[in-house]
Amino acid sequence: MEYNMFEIELKAQIEDPEPFREKLGEMTAELILIDTSYDKEDVLESNDSFIRIRRYEDKKSGESGAVITYKGPRDDSFAKKRVEFEVDINDPDKMEKILRTVGFLPIRTIKRRRDVYHFMGAEVVIDIFPNSMKFIEIEAKDEETIFKVSESLGIPKKDLTKKTYFEIMDENRV
Repeated sequence: MEYNMFEIELKAQIEDPEPFREKLGEMTAELILIDTSYDKEDVLESNDSFIRIRRYEDKKSGESGAVITYKGPRDDSFAKKRVEFEVDINDPDKMEKILRTVGFLPIRTIKRRRDVYHFMGAEVVIDIFPNSMKFIEIEAKDEETIFKVSESLGIPKKDLTKKTYFEIMDENRV
């Protein structure tokens, strides 16, 4: 979900997604995501930025595809807020070759299942990783909406984080 080329989101680790699914209502997409981030001599990561190729398949609609995304540095707000540009690509393998040719190498890949919901003016996703870690992520046009949604779902503010999945996986040595 993109609002004015800014991403504003928070996430929380959860034990059981079922109580959240009941509150969220109808799932709008059931995705399998494979995200690979790229960097060139640590230039982007040292600036809290990254380029990512995301391959996706929607088990609900049968659609599949890929996007390339640039995410800029996070600001100092409580929620993760950063510039985000995303473009559909029809040949992710060729895009990867272009990145490699100009010196951007893959630094990590994360695969997960993502269930997508729309709830109270936000996009809410439940992400389930192969290592059994589970998260709920809330993305909205502003922090206020995120906090209202998290409160409605029973997620305490203290449990919310703006860390990226790459950071969380690195911390957990996954």
